[in-house]
Amino acid sequence: MLRLHRRTSFRCEFTTTGLLWVATAAACVGFAASEEASAHGRLLPAVPWQPGPRRYSVALPGEPQPTVSLYPPDGVVNVATGNTLRTSLSDPKDGGANWYFVELYEHMCPHCWYAVPIVTDVAHAFKGNPIWRTAAVNCHMKTNREVCLFLEMISGAAAYPTFLLCPPKGQGGAMWGANKLVRTLPEAAQSLFSHLAGEARATFVDLLHCRTRFKPQRDSQPGGEFLSAAEIADWVVQQTGLSCANPGRLTQGADFVDKMIQNPFSPPGPPGWLRDDKEGEPGVLAFSPEHRWWDALLGFVSALNIRYRPHKHNLIVSCVQFLARTFPVKGRALLDLVKRLLAKGPMHNSRDVTKMLRDWSKHNKLNGWEDEGNIQTCSGSSSVSNCAMWALLHVTLTAVATRGITGRDLNNDQAMAQQPGGDDMKLSIISAVDFVRTYITVFQTCHHCTVQFNAEFT
Repeated sequence: MLRLHRRTSFRCEFTTTGLLWVATAAACVGFAASEEASAHGRLLPAVPWQPGPRRYSVALPGEPQPTVSLYPPDGVVNVATGNTLRTSLSDPKDGGANWYFVELYEHMCPHCWYAVPIVTDVAHAFKGNPIWRTAAVNCHMKTNREVCLFLEMISGAAAYPTFLLCPPKGQGGAMWGANKLVRTLPEAAQSLFSHLAGEARATFVDLLHCRTRFKPQRDSQPGGEFLSAAEIADWVVQQTGLSCANPGRLTQGADFVDKMIQNPFSPPGPPGWLRDDKEGEPGVLAFSPEHRWWDALLGFVSALNIRYRPHKHNLIVSCVQFLARTFPVKGRALLDLVKRLLAKGPMHNSRDVTKMLRDWSKHNKLNGWEDEGNIQTCSGSSSVSNCAMWALLHVTLTAVATRGITGRDLNNDQAMAQQPGGDDMKLSIISAVDFVRTYITVFQTCHHCTVQFNAEFT
């Protein structure tokens, strides 16, 4: 039995190679596990060496598809989507009368894994308070991207997990008019709001009162990398005036029964990478390199659709420019995407991002990125988009290395040669490293992992 008391470490102690190994392992899980089901969801398949807590598929009323959750259905932490959260907050008898403790997380973020027992203990500690509610939203799901973006901008959040408090709409600042509330937001959020219209603007207004964000007080002190259930509970009490009905739960910590400590340097056990082989033909690869190229590209477009943020627009453009110069296929299409991004400028409405990508992909005959099922080489992954993200980095760096060793491109269609300065095809190690660091900064949603990765990837 492994028992973690009170605090959970927020420090990533992986080397760059180790982080790539763990991230790839997390992405490439198989189906060797039994499934547990309840009335509202089921435990997703996993293998013994899968890092992180178990994941659940949870069906919610009014949602056409189940959501992936780190929290079980019918548990003490309420599983929510962007739509169900907005509905709850807009209900006068629910969000209008109760305090909501909201967690924004990403189910592939290790620090979100570590937060699961902490959040669960906090929820237990306040359980029984008649005006206390919880909601955990998985921002990895594309259906939640708009609400997650709005809450990030409203609260000034920059990392997952993020903890917010939404007061009853009849209390405090929640009573102010929308325009007055907007004027108190960070400048970036005000700019975003000025570009919204229709349903998106109405959604933003419904979330305006969820602006109080938990900020650890020990960041600059020894032990500041630890997340404490007691500290979160103290913050809740100070902000809400609610009483902690079960304070004993705040020091219980995680209790992972019958968990085996895994050696990060050992290879994964079965089924492991056998999923890369043809069924019944061990050692015969099921996919060609070209399969991985196309799947990585589809995954990149999908990630761009979900994780685009207007304040990261220039970084995104630089990533696509690098891919246009190096990626083995669709160089001209990627160059066209660069031109469209530059013409559009920062896009504040996520629906505009989707429309632009649909128009671009139709024009360049690159369809299928909206359905993760089309990314066959990541089939069975607990996170298809993360699997495709790492595949894209591996393919791109392989292409750069091939060019450096042979002096020739790896099947690139010389798209960059079409523009002024097109002879600037020489790529340095520094430019490749800068691309990886920028790419991780833009598309890796785990802030602490990004900081650690970029500190070591030099």
